[in-house]
Amino acid sequence: MNHLAHALFSPADPEIQVGNIMADMIRRDPGMNLAPGIQAGIQLHQRLDRFVDAHEGLKSARGLISDSRRRYAPVLLDVFFDFYLASLWENSNLPPLGTLVDQRCREMERHLETLPLHYPNAIRRMVINRWITYYGDPHHLKTVINGLSRRARPGNPLLGADLEYKGREALFQPVFKQLLVDLMSTFETDPLTIEFGELTPA
Repeated sequence: MNHLAHALFSPADPEIQVGNIMADMIRRDPGMNLAPGIQAGIQLHQRLDRFVDAHEGLKSARGLISDSRRRYAPVLLDVFFDFYLASLWENSNLPPLGTLVDQRCREMERHLETLPLHYPNAIRRMVINRWITYYGDPHHLKTVINGLSRRARPGNPLLGADLEYKGREALFQPVFKQLLVDLMSTFETDPLTIEFGELTPA
């Protein structure tokens, strides 16, 4: 799961939402006094990640990634799933994607100065530029993947990895559909009740 899915699969508690979205960016040193809601959000993030990593369908989908990029398959599938999730948005009862992202970004912005962050400048840019809205536009897949490549170790094979998904969406969608159904039956969301039509892309 990447940022959009973590933004959605949270209860209606702003601190839990912030901890869930930003868990990988928050330093957790021993003795650190994080707010209980932030801690609960981090724990939720970890439960979601464990659920997704153990999902049989998603494990099988790693085989759809080319051999040269297979070691990065979990990261790529996280990103591809967010783009799949966003493709369903217009055919759902959710508020517009931009509205949900604005709500989450406002809460993140409120906590930027209070949280011990690994990458505070990057997170500020994410909030200011509303990066999560990128998942709503398939043309941004390359942008997101290139960003991953810049942050990964030098010489990584991620440049061009958007083509692992573009034009091959139909191969991934049955797995992503089942993962989404299983997530919705296991975890709380905000809004509480979500309907994605027939769970086919809008």
